Amino acid sequence: MAGSRRLEAVTFEGGDGRTIAGWLDLPPDAPRAYALLAHCFSCTKDFPAVARVGRRLAERGFGVLRFDFSGHGVLGFARGRADALAAAAWLRTRHGPPRLLVGHSFGGAVLASAAAEIPEAGALATIAATADPAALRSRVCSRLRAEDEQHWELEIGGRRFAVAPELCRELEDPELLDRVARFRGAALVLHDPEDPVVPYAEAERLFSRLGQPRGLVALPGAGHLLAAPEAARHAAD
Repeated sequence: MAGSRRLEAVTFEGGDGRTIAGWLDLPPDAPRAYALLAHCFSCTKDFPAVARVGRRLAERGFGVLRFDFSGHGVLGFARGRADALAAAAWLRTRHGPPRLLVGHSFGGAVLASAAAEIPEAGALATIAATADPAALRSRVCSRLRAEDEQHWELEIGGRRFAVAPELCRELEDPELLDRVARFRGAALVLHDPEDPVVPYAEAERLFSRLGQPRGLVALPGAGHLLAAPEAARHAAD
């Protein structure tokens, strides 16, 4: 019964010691398994697409922890991985080990790179994820606007948010694809062939580094941010 799912607010210590806020989406009965859900670079745990995916997974019996990264405008791969591992540790200790990892865009790349360090994870799903940190760094940093020396803004998909000047240095992870290749579970890569932010070629590149069993699924019309409700539901299904 979709309407009976439960939603609990949680907090835990992130990789840099800061407090991270999250939501635990729970099904009406005991969860069949637990999942981690990571948001995109310019999103939060409350972003509509992320919330819809979490809700859909809960409707299918999963307990889902969706959390905010602690970057505070300096969100990078090292911080993101540390936060993801902290989230996995919290879930493992308080409820149950994360068996499924689901990440959107930047969150997908982060979870893909951290997956091998979460031993209980048997499955990984990425949605519109980047496989090329250098390209992401170039795309993001080309959009930076300086209001003055201390105040910078980033615009992605028509949305603006504040960032710290050292952001671009943090968007580096030359070992990303090597980390991805170490994951031994099942993997699913979902991507819109016409994604205007992250090219489909990056999905193919990410897919090529994952082991078997694996799948590459096209999401025509989903866009990068899964703006249409049915796109998020389809991805979760």
